[in-house]
Amino acid sequence: MAANGISTLGTKELKQVAKLDIDQAKREGRVVADNGTITGPEDSTKPYYRARNVYDRDRMPTQYSGDGTVNNAHAVGLLRARPWTAYDINPTANIVNEGGTLTVNIALLEILDGTTVYWSVSSAGDFGTALGTFVVNNDSGSFTVTPIKDLSTEGTETFNITLRRGSSSGTVVATFANVEIFDVSLTPTITPAANSVDEGASLSFAVTNLGPNGTYYYTINHVTTANADFDAVNGSFSLTGGGAQDNGTGSFSLSTVADRTTEGAQTFTVSVRSGSISGTVIVTSGSITVNDISLTPAFTVTPASIDEGATGSFTVNNLGAAGTYYYTINHVTTANADFSSVSGSFNTATLNGNGTFTITTIADATTEGAQTFTVSVRINSISGTILVTSGSVTVNDTSLTASGDTAGLYKTTYTGYFADVPTWFATATPATFGANPATSVQTTVIEEPATDDGESFSVQWLGYFKPTTTETHTFFLNSDDASYMWIGATAVTGFTTGNALINNGGGHAPQEVSGSIALTAGEYYAVRIQFGEQGGGDLLEFNYSTPTIVKTTTVTGKVFYNSATNGH
Repeated sequence: MAANGISTLGTKELKQVAKLDIDQAKREGRVVADNGTITGPEDSTKPYYRARNVYDRDRMPTQYSGDGTVNNAHAVGLLRARPWTAYDINPTANIVNEGGTLTVNIALLEILDGTTVYWSVSSAGDFGTALGTFVVNNDSGSFTVTPIKDLSTEGTETFNITLRRGSSSGTVVATFANVEIFDVSLTPTITPAANSVDEGASLSFAVTNLGPNGTYYYTINHVTTANADFDAVNGSFSLTGGGAQDNGTGSFSLSTVADRTTEGAQTFTVSVRSGSISGTVIVTSGSITVNDISLTPAFTVTPASIDEGATGSFTVNNLGAAGTYYYTINHVTTANADFSSVSGSFNTATLNGNGTFTITTIADATTEGAQTFTVSVRINSISGTILVTSGSVTVNDTSLTASGDTAGLYKTTYTGYFADVPTWFATATPATFGANPATSVQTTVIEEPATDDGESFSVQWLGYFKPTTTETHTFFLNSDDASYMWIGATAVTGFTTGNALINNGGGHAPQEVSGSIALTAGEYYAVRIQFGEQGGGDLLEFNYSTPTIVKTTTVTGKVFYNSATNGH
């Protein structure tokens, strides 16, 4: 600012400060124009540069306040009459460790003892205290700074030191640049014991370079897993060996659940946090795979059919965890009344093991034809989640209802010997043979008397047996030659020598063969008896007995046939 410009300022104080500003700029080697404008940076190469280039008006012999004077009581300053001062910042080192302490010494010239100087450092977030003051004593002063030891590896950082006069936001009187902070906070790591874990197993994690000592937290991050895949999805652990700030270690483990569903491999990660399970994430693991060992449950044994009054066995494998499982019957054309029980339970002893259970059907008295059902296996209860459902199972209708209820078994005689072929009668023609008419009805006894009617003829009886007691019935056929008896559903269709209740086949002299079956009083059971005379004597005699009925040939009131079909 030119002299005439200074003269226009309003007070002596403003004029004094303006002159000192221009003089300071020149002593700093900066450019001062004729009009007083100051430009350019500080330049120590200029011949008019002076190291003492900061003024202190307290050192002026006469200091103005407005247009008045300030009584400067500093006798030394008045004697020296030098307003120019110097601040020399001298840290004890140009580098300081995170968590360490750096002392900063200040050499001062022409600064009055007792003067307060304000200091600050840049990158305030790296320091617990980033600004403060010191008091000049014997042309010197000092202060310390301590960078925070954080938990992140960010490499070497730098900061600047600034001195100010008057206040923490006052005029800058000196700076010192590029003091280094050495990073001693190693990056935390989390390392699983393996990169995969089986369902139902545990996996441990080691964590390093944490600090300070204390409690830390972990949380599972689902990639394709879900909460239900783990015993717990978060937890805590303690850090050891870390001290107040140094790098310590910790560990924890988590357990997966052995479920009963085949969903394939799944993945997750784990984060370590400070403060709480929702706190700041310190480190996150890489991806970890959950190996699916829960194979899909399947029925390995399912009966194709079960006769009414019989029991069927079912086996299921790959059921997951050992324990109790439940089964329920799903009616297709059956009903609850067709079973002794429509639900139940069974146990497995091993993971992905097998389980077996049985289902018993009811031998009812109604002819409803074949019926079907399926079975579902469930967890937790009979209304729990379905794991697997069987294929269709048929209930064979063995309780046939006699139509017409005509007394006796219908007897048909044929010329020729059936030669132990049960289907022979289907194409043979009824005919009178000896004393036997082509067709007749026997109501009291079922027999072919030993009257030697001739050689090579066959007889078949059709109808129903209606027991009067519920118990095991034993039937007997005494014949010369072959004879067979079927009772129940196989008496109607599918009858073979292999499924006959009584198989007294082949050519032979009179011999008796028996067979037993449990029957229910009042129900009609289809009956088929076949007999053949090959040569020699001929005989067929039918008997039955029970634990309460003595062996007898009398069938009065217990045998019937369908008069509309002459049989079943």
